[in-house]
Amino acid sequence: MGLGMTQMLALTPPATSAAFPTPSPANAAPELIMAIILQDIVECYRFICDNYTVGDEIVVIGFSRGAFTARSVADMVCALGFLNHAGIEQLPHIFNDYKQWPTWKSESQFDEKKHFLGFTLENMERVEKIRNAREREKKRKQLIDEGMDRRAAGQAAWKAFYRPVYGGDRDGMQRDLSEMKKEMFHAMVKANENDDPTDRIVKTDAEYRKRLVEYDMCLVDHNGDEVEGRIKAVGVWDTVGSLGIPKSPFSRKLTRQAEEARLASFQVHPNVEYALHAIALDEWRTAFRPTMWELRNNTKTKLRQVWFPGNHGNVGGGWKDQQIATISLAWMADRLTSIGVEFSKAEMKHIFYSLHPDAKARHWGMGLICSPKGITGLPDRFYTVLMWPIRILAGKNTGITRRTPGEYQCDGPDRGRDLENTSELVHPSVRIRYLYGGFDLDDKGAWDMHGYELVPRSVEKDASPESPPGSHASQADWSPRLNRGESTYHTLAGPITCYYGTPPPKSPRRRIVHGEQPGHLELEPLGEVRHRWSWVNRDSKKELREEHIGKWERMYIKINKTMLSWQEERESVDLPRLNEERMSKVLDNYGVYGLHDVASWDKIWKQ
Repeated sequence: MGLGMTQMLALTPPATSAAFPTPSPANAAPELIMAIILQDIVECYRFICDNYTVGDEIVVIGFSRGAFTARSVADMVCALGFLNHAGIEQLPHIFNDYKQWPTWKSESQFDEKKHFLGFTLENMERVEKIRNAREREKKRKQLIDEGMDRRAAGQAAWKAFYRPVYGGDRDGMQRDLSEMKKEMFHAMVKANENDDPTDRIVKTDAEYRKRLVEYDMCLVDHNGDEVEGRIKAVGVWDTVGSLGIPKSPFSRKLTRQAEEARLASFQVHPNVEYALHAIALDEWRTAFRPTMWELRNNTKTKLRQVWFPGNHGNVGGGWKDQQIATISLAWMADRLTSIGVEFSKAEMKHIFYSLHPDAKARHWGMGLICSPKGITGLPDRFYTVLMWPIRILAGKNTGITRRTPGEYQCDGPDRGRDLENTSELVHPSVRIRYLYGGFDLDDKGAWDMHGYELVPRSVEKDASPESPPGSHASQADWSPRLNRGESTYHTLAGPITCYYGTPPPKSPRRRIVHGEQPGHLELEPLGEVRHRWSWVNRDSKKELREEHIGKWERMYIKINKTMLSWQEERESVDLPRLNEERMSKVLDNYGVYGLHDVASWDKIWKQ
């Protein structure tokens, strides 16, 4: 956000909120769910167009299908720009084009009765009148500059450019419109021939926007150039990339429909500055298969996809025990604060101290991981039972199959290709849960990051663990100041200084961000950096680095310790505690928690 920029908030209720009750066969078919989600996408985009002022910064956030909506809205803004009143009137037709145009591969597909219905004869007449008026004004000013009287100049300009639109020839107008649509379809088919998915998106979007500008249907500047659609940040939790009928393990194809792939693409649009994704490690339901992001030939977006322990609802919220969800919330708040989004410290404290009456405070990273009991898990449970003999013979895992970090592939036209540059990291709470003997689903058995082993690495002496991309600051340069509680610290957006009240002096070494931040005494202290941590896949040897801890997260860690202390004082409870034997070994080797033993930012962004 800009310095002191007012924040305008808009909330769209999810398809399973009080406004849209949980669907059942009796009252909500999958088609209705899909219609609701599509309507949400359109209404969110309309809200942005109605309220956008040049210079505003847009941040879109969401969870689950709300994440699908958030990503879709962000892509629409980047693709279409900002429609004006004339464009909004045709939004249903424009949205229909938007959903379909990635599938336009041949000119034989063109159907004037289906495509570009938002470009009408009435709009052509309106545009022609506007152009005539502009030409008259241009001629009037020219005559005045040449010395003619203002009144006489106005009359002369009016006579020179007073003519019926297209001379009243509507048939000729219709022919021109039809020809324009054919040319437009041809250009978009050619753009779709591009092999690179990012270039394909950018070029097809540009072709459509060019016509929106030509027909005066989108926001333009004083020079008549389009106002480019840009998104400051998209922050999402566990994107579910399906519309309507969820996928099941019995489906022949687990890939998404063309419409689903279009609306929540694997590609991050280059006009999105920051893309943030919190993902659940322990979700096993096929219906909740995640939709990852990748940066393929996109060097502009800063992407961060971070894995957390827990299932879909643990990471995004929804269970009675929200302690893992609070960790992911604090992580998101740290990332968004660094780019200027303001959070109320009082409200964040309220959230951090909140605990459901049926839940007990647990050590940071040790929150209850719930196994879904509802109907959404039945197909996968049944499939696991059926496949058990086959998996036994094949020597494969006979249990439920959880998510596979670093191993997701594309669908749609690029089906089967490994995702590239996914910028996946693992949150430190994963390491804490693993090293200190945290419990698995429903507190049964020991938790494990299946298929991966934890590897400690030595910290490079020439790179700060919190250095941003492109920074060459040493630990000696930054660590002492960070440990003394100075307000300047490294973030996803580079070195920033947060302030609340009077702004501090400007400096080329930092960026000034307005907003409340936890004070030094409200943070869990960081010890000496000892290791950077990685998770290495036992089979592919692919390495995932560890994310770092921010200020809101450190505040929650300290509050969590306070709540544990209060709880132990109030009542004698048999909480799942850290495994004493394993904990003693960890403490001897790695230090208490090791919360800031993190990967170098330079190393992360070079991957």
